[in-house]
Amino acid sequence: MLFGLCFFHALIQERCNYGPLGWNIPYQFSEPDRQICVSQLRMFLEENATIPYAALSYTASEANYGGRVTDAHDRITIANLITDYYCDDILKDGYKFSESGIYYAPKHQALSGYLDYIRSLPINQMPEAFGLHANANLSAAIKEGLGILATANSMLPKGGGADGGAKTPDQILTELSTKFLTEVRPPFDTEWLVAKYPTDYNESMNTVVNQEALRFNKLLLRVRASLVDIGKAVKGLVIMGPDLDDVANGILLNKQPEFWKKVSYPSLKPMSSYVADLVARMNFFTDWMDNGHPSNYWLSGFFFTQSFLTGQLQNFARKNNLPIDTLIWTFDILKKENNHPPKPEDGCVVYGLFMDGARWDNEQQVIQDSLPKVLFSEIPHMHWKPCEKDKDPADPTRVYPSPIYKTSERKGVLSTTGHSTNFVCTIKIPIAKEHSAKFWIKRGVACLCQLDD
Repeated sequence: MLFGLCFFHALIQERCNYGPLGWNIPYQFSEPDRQICVSQLRMFLEENATIPYAALSYTASEANYGGRVTDAHDRITIANLITDYYCDDILKDGYKFSESGIYYAPKHQALSGYLDYIRSLPINQMPEAFGLHANANLSAAIKEGLGILATANSMLPKGGGADGGAKTPDQILTELSTKFLTEVRPPFDTEWLVAKYPTDYNESMNTVVNQEALRFNKLLLRVRASLVDIGKAVKGLVIMGPDLDDVANGILLNKQPEFWKKVSYPSLKPMSSYVADLVARMNFFTDWMDNGHPSNYWLSGFFFTQSFLTGQLQNFARKNNLPIDTLIWTFDILKKENNHPPKPEDGCVVYGLFMDGARWDNEQQVIQDSLPKVLFSEIPHMHWKPCEKDKDPADPTRVYPSPIYKTSERKGVLSTTGHSTNFVCTIKIPIAKEHSAKFWIKRGVACLCQLDD
């Protein structure tokens, strides 16, 4: 058990190398954390006739190490990780820490024997030691490579000219600002929208679409005004202030400017992809406004997704005369062939989610391990249906409670509304008989509303 505790200490530190798959927020666990756990382990073993596994796990994962863990889903992860080392099985000779059997707690022996075993372990540890899929190495390498390339790109000279055949920065700014300006539509006509979709007690989606239009208008006004000013600044008609300089650098480096981020929905996309994504969102809402409430909702397209989900719960609660705080969501993932399902009588059909760390098996209708070198898997349309808490049909032992995040970064900031700026909600996804929820928690599986490219 002491060896298992030390292995656990190394494991939770090294999981930081795998980014959000390891921890939503990278933590700096220290030697005093381990020493306190070692002292408590000795005390609990000496003072009790039977080993109090639950108490040991709680003090280590919730009090000692867990005191540093601030993210709610990270707390779930560390609480599940510790149970691999504080358990009955670790006292058995055949117990392994990983599928390959390379990592395990050696039999009781002299200190030199333990050191020899540790030296025999692979220099480059395998993701399986952390409960992760082999693709985690690829994710970590891609993240590191992109970081190096972004740094190198920022150091490149921004000059050029007709003599060398390359476009000057002014030419690039003029061309791209004009291109983006033609793609990004003008703000929505909110007065017309309120008249077409007035406040309705039985249809909360009217309020949702009006609120979304107000949020997007704030972003559209800033984006279009800054693009217009970039064109003027190149001609010397306006002064290139700090905000305009930020937008200009964003265009030249294909990086989303901080000036836009202040009023934007969370996104890690580069500027060109960000503009394309913004246009797609505008097209979704334009179609909604012109042709009525859609039968299927693009969940990733909302500025504030929680307002949409609350609105759907309100519709169900008012229709059935139920208190909204007694309702929860149930989830039915449809077959991939069913691309345009009809509007359901209750709840809503949503699409646009991606699975990170695993994939959805369309045939067996369960989560399965990712295919080699395939990092993300698209989830088919889902029917989200409200139901009363005490009538939840899902078997808690046969589902994985997967968090949904807006971006792959996963971590967010707690806003004044009480919502994280990145976390959306938790959905229950069916799992295969040979797996448990703990298996996928260790894998770091989560659903994302959008990818980074």
